[in-house]
Amino acid sequence: MPEPWACHEVMGAVLPHSGYRSNLSRIAEGLASSCGSSYSVGCGPAGRQAARRLFRLPKTTVNGLLTGHYEQTAARCASHELVLCVQDTTTLNFSSHKSKTGLGRIGSTDALRGLLAHSVMAVTPDGLPLGMLHVKLWAREDGPQTRSLTKRYRSAEEKESFKWIEGLEAVARALPAHQHALLVQDREADIFDLLAAPRRSRLHLLIRACQSRRVELVDADGQPQGVYMRLMAAIERTPVSSTMVVTVPRKPGQPEREARLSVQYCAVNIQPPVSGLTRKSDTPQAVTLVRALEVEPPTGAEPIHWLLLTTMPVADTQEAQRMVGYYKQRWQIERLHYTLKSGCNVERLQIDNGHALRNALGVYFMVAWRIMWLTHMARVAPDTPAEEVLQADELHVLREAAPRPVETVEDALREIARLVGYEHYANAPPPGVKRIWQGLRYLEALTYGWNLAQRARNVNQD
Repeated sequence: MPEPWACHEVMGAVLPHSGYRSNLSRIAEGLASSCGSSYSVGCGPAGRQAARRLFRLPKTTVNGLLTGHYEQTAARCASHELVLCVQDTTTLNFSSHKSKTGLGRIGSTDALRGLLAHSVMAVTPDGLPLGMLHVKLWAREDGPQTRSLTKRYRSAEEKESFKWIEGLEAVARALPAHQHALLVQDREADIFDLLAAPRRSRLHLLIRACQSRRVELVDADGQPQGVYMRLMAAIERTPVSSTMVVTVPRKPGQPEREARLSVQYCAVNIQPPVSGLTRKSDTPQAVTLVRALEVEPPTGAEPIHWLLLTTMPVADTQEAQRMVGYYKQRWQIERLHYTLKSGCNVERLQIDNGHALRNALGVYFMVAWRIMWLTHMARVAPDTPAEEVLQADELHVLREAAPRPVETVEDALREIARLVGYEHYANAPPPGVKRIWQGLRYLEALTYGWNLAQRARNVNQD
């Protein structure tokens, strides 16, 4: 029987005292198995007291708590030729929790209070979440001086956008130099300082363009042609090289659908912006532009239009299409944030101390990844033995409750989802993250009841 998953994930955690390691493992296990329940229920009475002591200690930090998990993530990445490191920011709204300390503005008014969370998650090119590589939680400073300071005269480190560079640096620290990685981010990351930031040779960027940048055209050998124009004009003068079909995930009010995209690509040198007096580099940055534009979108649907910048070499149509596929995996970080908020209910945490709150949230990032990993294992590695993801008593109870044999991960997650209403039929889509966390919560309750019955039976026999 393998050890509980959290034992491995916290093995390398940097804690105020090594005695807290077993506590941290039990806390993470409890929060994962009771996802959707309250923090107190997940930790349990003893775990809640241990968590309170650990998370409130000044020497306890989010990075320290997750150091072991970062190491395990890097180990999982090592078996893949290329990993995608998707990064994004989300807001955690605690406006209704008036007694909490350490919060800041998260909106246009002081009434909206909470924290910002920026994270980087490693995923495989086909979408299997491998774990977190970086988590940063902070509160915006209040006061008129902070708000009125113009971005033009701030250094890169003083700007909130520096989080993207911090994500890049965190990935470089977490992964070995020989690991081939592509950092994927949305339009908010389209800043020149990120493109110009130092990177090792096997670490590349893929960014959705937002700025109307000035570029210089280059020839097939990468030599500058001395012809300058705006970024959009450069890609529009490039012929369509191919078309491809992608699956667009469902959104509120919009079902999952297939989209046919035209693909164009060309190499350019991005020129440094005229503004930004404190930028670190004035050197043009060599990138490849890749545009994916939806052909004949369905009526009422917003057509897909992705204009991407990548520092990874793109030599042919196949590689251009591959970049589009890589960017599509960026939605995984949004699913992580959805799991945090809707599955783990982190915005309902009743922890008043701001320092302790951030530490608890750091552990929840690991828990949310675990739930996503379970969901995707059934899709990417369905034949993995069920013993790899469930404890012995959980698997025993699930087999007793299931009408079908439970031998693999695919079997286990299907039957877990069936506990909470998932209908399985010949062409049924696999259960999603929401069904899985609801099913895990229900299975945890069933297992608890079964353990109580076993204990009562043993007492009666004695």
